[in-house]
Amino acid sequence: MNRLTRPAAFTAFAVILTVAAFLLGHYEAKILQVCGISTVARAVGSSETGNPKDFGLLFAIRDLVDENWVTALDKDKEQEMVYGSVRGMLKSLGDQYTRFMDPNAFKNMSIETKGELGGIGIQIGIRNQQLTVIAPIEDTPSLAYAETKGQK
Repeated sequence: MNRLTRPAAFTAFAVILTVAAFLLGHYEAKILQVCGISTVARAVGSSETGNPKDFGLLFAIRDLVDENWVTALDKDKEQEMVYGSVRGMLKSLGDQYTRFMDPNAFKNMSIETKGELGGIGIQIGIRNQQLTVIAPIEDTPSLAYAETKGQK
């Protein structure tokens, strides 16, 4: 090629590439529909009801994932998707004290924070600079022992 045809060929190629990219972008939804592929763009479109509480988008995205994911989603993965959605909704509130705990996390937290006291059940204190039993606590082994010995 001579020096004049190279720039002309490059310009023509750039123009053809730009037009092709524009047309593919413009007709993307139609092309994907013909190919039988669902698009997120359809789900992201404006809500029919216009109601901000319309969770149709959430369900539409979940259906798209279910239809188009490479492997079938198992029950655990589906449940984690639901939990993740709820976590995201609560996180968007911007309140550091509002959070979602799945049942397993709630059970673990309940075990960690459950208060139980153990021991013989006495109140102790210092009398005459000496550690002394002040009184037994009701419904404890020390009260039962004190009652068998005839003490108050």
